[in-house]
This record gives sequence, structure tokens and C-alpha cells, in this order.
Amino acid sequence: MDSKKKSIVIANIGTSDIAVKIEEIDRYIPVGFDRNEPNINDSDLTEEDKSTWEQELEKSFIREYLCLELGIDRYSFRELTERILEEYNKDEETWHHRISLDRFKGVIDQAKSAFDIEKVYLFVTNQPKYIPDLKTGKLKFNKGYLTDTIHLYDIFQKWFKREIPDLKLEKKEIPQNILPVEQDKLFSYYYQFFEESINKLFRKNTKSDSIIIASIKGGTNQMESALRLQTIASLAKKQLFVEPILSLKKILYGKPSECKFTSYWQYMSIQKYEDVKVILDRWDFDGALQLLEQWQKSLIFLKDNNIDDAQIKTHNKLIGQVIKVLEIGNNYWSLDIEKAKGIAKDRSFKIPPEVTKELTINDDKDLLGEILLNTYTQCRIHYKLKQMASFLVGVSSFYEIVLQRIVDDRGTEAKQKEFQKKKNRYEKRDVIDSLFTKNSKEKESWQGTKNIRGIRPSLNQLNLWCKRRNQFIHYDDTASKNLGGISEESLQKFYEDEKNKGNNICSLKEILDEVMPQILKSDLGLISLEQKSKFVGEDKPYYIYSEVRNWVVKQLTEKGF
Repeated sequence: MDSKKKSIVIANIGTSDIAVKIEEIDRYIPVGFDRNEPNINDSDLTEEDKSTWEQELEKSFIREYLCLELGIDRYSFRELTERILEEYNKDEETWHHRISLDRFKGVIDQAKSAFDIEKVYLFVTNQPKYIPDLKTGKLKFNKGYLTDTIHLYDIFQKWFKREIPDLKLEKKEIPQNILPVEQDKLFSYYYQFFEESINKLFRKNTKSDSIIIASIKGGTNQMESALRLQTIASLAKKQLFVEPILSLKKILYGKPSECKFTSYWQYMSIQKYEDVKVILDRWDFDGALQLLEQWQKSLIFLKDNNIDDAQIKTHNKLIGQVIKVLEIGNNYWSLDIEKAKGIAKDRSFKIPPEVTKELTINDDKDLLGEILLNTYTQCRIHYKLKQMASFLVGVSSFYEIVLQRIVDDRGTEAKQKEFQKKKNRYEKRDVIDSLFTKNSKEKESWQGTKNIRGIRPSLNQLNLWCKRRNQFIHYDDTASKNLGGISEESLQKFYEDEKNKGNNICSLKEILDEVMPQILKSDLGLISLEQKSKFVGEDKPYYIYSEVRNWVVKQLTEKGF
């Protein structure tokens, strides 16, 4: 049998979390239960128990019997739990069986049924008796003081130590300068708790598989909201909310509440998909993949833990398809085009045609043409993102691929072998010179004429940029003193200095606006006519990357939300 996964339970406890057995009626009565609770279901009660509950609503057995027994004149939850604790400490055997922490016992039972519980954090209130009046500044009595749960925690600690000895409870007392109805301050306090006690664990161990289980039913509405939202926003990849199911019969007989796991996964999905959109705005397919793969694991976790939501299955299927489409984009980015095509060809992945229509899936002979267009597109993206080091690497790769493309298309086997033996781009370029017959159109496309901008002159304008790239990659010590780093500003200065020396170099902007497009649109057919028309130029889509990004964002926006 597999060992259970570890979990941490986080809960607000409130005035409805304790019931006491009233000996006169032989039933458990909740001490602070909201008697106007709208979801009370008494269908499983006997007529006698219904009568008992109706009497409780009319006159309160807590006031009539328990307060009298404990010598309390004016009932308040704080004072009553303080007196119960005193009696519990005096006579544990009697009072342990009279106390029922039924609702929270149900929460713990539900958590323990699926997971090992490492620790339980309980949020309690302990407000000051007097607080400043907002208008006058004078001290006034704080009504919230009467409902504090500070003594209830001590009852919890003592009761659970006997019921579940290995259960570790830890009190988290809301500071006295934060009233439990001050929403913004509570958000800040709960955020600090998660940072110090929960997120810190996941940062320390990024592979942690611990589950966070939150019970939000106790405490004020503001405490409920703060715990819910900060749980959702936490670093816990696997999180569940546990909800007790209200049953008057179980309350009256001191039995643990039945509970169910639930999740705010749809709210969480909105956050995840907004993050994916931001990541894809920077063309980070790998980052988007990691985020969605982890989210898919979270959805599978919810399904495995019987979260009853039919949409999870449909949603999980959608995310699986989105992941495969992102893998195509990511593999193209990594220049693993064959792997990307393998995914696109696999019918089981059901890759939509709007994504694959631009790929020459069955034309593996033109792989080098795709690599060339892909490299040009990546240069456009790097330049847009101001990733100038990667941009220069791309320019250098583009130069080499152009030469390789031409010799593969037009060189004999002997010329191709000669080309491969050459050590640098200048020697390789000389081999290309020898491929064309005199006065042929191909030679004009390569060398250029008065009316035609040839590929060779265009490549010549990239030579100094390739040299610049090599100085950084190989750390040319002689030239490195004046390199100044690789930023748009430093490269612009480099261009101006070289231009002032009379050297043949184009500007950064001209690389993408003029030089590369002129090469790609050459009559030598480095890429297809359709590719030239669709993807070459400043205002054109970013090849397969635009298709992948647009489809993914559309799916997550229209179907994911």
C-alpha cells in the first residue's frame, strides 16, 4: 500500500466550533451557533429531536442550563469558553465527554482519510477589551471582545491531545492591532503567515509534494476571505478546501461532521492563464509549458481526490492539447524541427490545422529552408525583446545557414565536400563564388548588379557584426578592452565607430529591415515564395510562433475561462 502524502491543515476557528452536552436534555448544544443559519436541514431528525431543537431556538439551553451551572450571569462566548476550560482542567474525565468539537473533528477526519497531517495551524482572535472611537478618539468597549476564540484554542489543544495524540496544533493569534473585521489588514497578516510558514517551505524544497488543506468556515467573514484568497495565491501547487456539511443530528449527538473536499480551481485557472499570456507576450514557450504542466498536475490531483466537478475532465483535456501545441513552438525555438513535426503528425494529439498549416510537414527535404526562416524569425524576436547578445548569435547563424543552403542546392558532391573543409565563412563564401557560371541569373542573384542587390554584398554588411559576436563568444582579449558590453546602445556606438572608419557595415535596424529580407527574397529560392510573402518583413507574423501563441491564447481565453 502506498504511503499517504503529507499535508498541512490551516483553519480559522469560530464560535460554532464547540458544543457542550446539556445533562438535563442529554443532547449536545452548540455554544455559539448562528441560530439564523439559512442552510439548516432537520429532515434526518426524529420528532423528539426536532422538538428539542425548536426549544433551543426559543429559549437557549446554553443560557438556561450551562450558564447557570458555571455561574455566569451575562452570556458571552469568551467568558463561557474560559469557564469551560477551567472546569475541563479541574475534571478532565467528566468534561472531555461533555465537550464536542464535532465540526473541526470532521475536518481532521476528512484530511486524515486521504493524507498524513504534518501540522495544523489554527487562527484565533484575542481582541483588546477597549478600542479607540474613530470619531472621538476616546476608548470604548469593543463588542468583538465578547466573541474571541482565544480560550477555545486551549480547549482544542487539550481535547485533541486526548483524541488524536499525534496531532500537532499551532496557534496563530491575530494581533490585537488588527480587528477581525478589518479586511485589508487581515489580508496583509495572512499573507505574512503564508510567506513565513508555507511559501518558505516550498521555496526551500521546490519539489515538495505537500498538500495544503484549508478550512475557512470559522471566524469572521473577513477572516474567511483572507484565508481563502491567500491559500489560492500561495506557492502550494496542490491545495484543497474542506467544507463541513451541516447536520443537526450530528451536532445534537456529538458526532463529527461529514465533510467534503472542494476547490476554487476555476478562480485559480484565471490566474494561471493570465500568467501564461504574459509569458507568451515574451515568446517564452518553455516558461508557458512549465506553468501549464504544473497546472495539469494540479487538475489531476483534484480529480484523484474526488473533487466533483465535471468540467475538470474537459478542462484537463484542453490543457493537454494546449501543452502539445506549445511543445511544437518550444521545439522550433530549440531548432528541433523534426521533433516538432513528429508532434504535429501524430494524430492522437489532435493538433489543430490552423497551427500546422504553415509547416511543410511532409517535405523534410526542405528542412534547411525552414531552419533559415526560423533563424530569421528568432532574430526578429530577440531584437524586439532587446536580447542583443542572442540577436547577434542569430545573425551569425543566419549567415552560415545561407551559405550552407546555397551549396546544398547548387553544389556538386565534390563542392559540398570542399565547402565542409573550409574553416571560416570567408573561405566558404569563396566556394560559393565558384558555383555559378558567368553571366547566369544565379550569379547575378549571388554577386549582384547595378539593379540587383546580391546576396554576397548583403552578407558582407554582416561581417563586422559576426566578428563582434565572435569577440564576445570567444573572448578576444585584444579586442575586449573596448567592447563595452552587448546592449542596443553599445552596439549602436560600435556601428557608428565602424561607419566613421569607412568600414562596410549596416545599422542594427537595417539588418532586419533590409539586409536579411533582401537575402531571403533572392531569386536563388532560399525559402518558398509563400514563406517570403507571409513571413519576411517588419509587419509580418512571426512564423510558427505567432500561430502557436495566437491559438493558445485564444483557447485559454475562450475555453479556459
